[in-house]
Amino acid sequence: MNNKKWLLPLMMSGSFLALPASAVEFEFDDTVLSIKAKAYLWYANTDKGATSSKTLGNGGEKTEIEFKFKHKIDDTEVFGEIELKSDVFNDADSSGRIDTDDIVLGLKNPAWGQVSFSKNNDDPVEKYITEGLEGLGKFADVSEAATTSSRNNQLQYKTPDFSGFNVVLGVAQQSNTSSATDKADISYVVNYKGEVSGNKFGVSVGVGDTSDTDKTKGINAFYQIGNTKLILNHIKEDKDSETFQGFGVSHKFNKKHKLSFAYQKVEKTGSSDRQEKALSYQYQMFEHLKLYAEVARLDKADDKDDALGVGAKFSF
Repeated sequence: MNNKKWLLPLMMSGSFLALPASAVEFEFDDTVLSIKAKAYLWYANTDKGATSSKTLGNGGEKTEIEFKFKHKIDDTEVFGEIELKSDVFNDADSSGRIDTDDIVLGLKNPAWGQVSFSKNNDDPVEKYITEGLEGLGKFADVSEAATTSSRNNQLQYKTPDFSGFNVVLGVAQQSNTSSATDKADISYVVNYKGEVSGNKFGVSVGVGDTSDTDKTKGINAFYQIGNTKLILNHIKEDKDSETFQGFGVSHKFNKKHKLSFAYQKVEKTGSSDRQEKALSYQYQMFEHLKLYAEVARLDKADDKDDALGVGAKFSF
């Protein structure tokens, strides 16, 4: 998971360009193989008080190549994923090295659910709760709370849906470098989705790191009326004694225009509280081309950081 806690200060007066993202799909009888690639270019002009700087790079978004496959055997689907990433611009540590990010292999069946084994993949609390404000725009995600769950050698199970409910359980082997011992790291999330008078809503409640005293606990909820969607998020992270409280709202206009707003307040023991606000506008100019513009502000005590981003994304 990308830690976005300090994303906004790095975006001051910047512009973002997502280079062509392509997807190629091959189908052989009951097997489907897909390949998807994304590349990013980022320019930032940082102006904070008496200091300013200009940078050219990828804004923390590495170049990605993703391979996926799925194969049907009666009602059971075998699926897998390998994601490769590389920082071709300015990651001195990797020096352009290609790293393996997500590796997933699993089985899915409507009768008994989904089971998967993965390395470096999101744990359940990350996927359903701490990333709850995702999708409001490239930058209008505000901060993302971190979990201390291990993401290596992780086994996940997701139950089938029962009247709108499902449970996701993740078990990982987490190394303890201080004592040279390993322990089981468990995370779980309970999800519910339903409808009221034709309006969709959902709630996710979860706990990460249940084998540790440093737990991450949170709730994420949404309510959708037509093309308007409201998202609420509350996360308590014991490790850094941080609490994240946020909400987001988005509205789509005639399938081409989307306006989103995200707000989050972060409280940390022994540190000044901070507030983050971001406003995003997206325009689907053509079927494969999306344009967007966003403004954001980070307030912390007497320190105020402003951000401006404009960009385009081309995909097929």
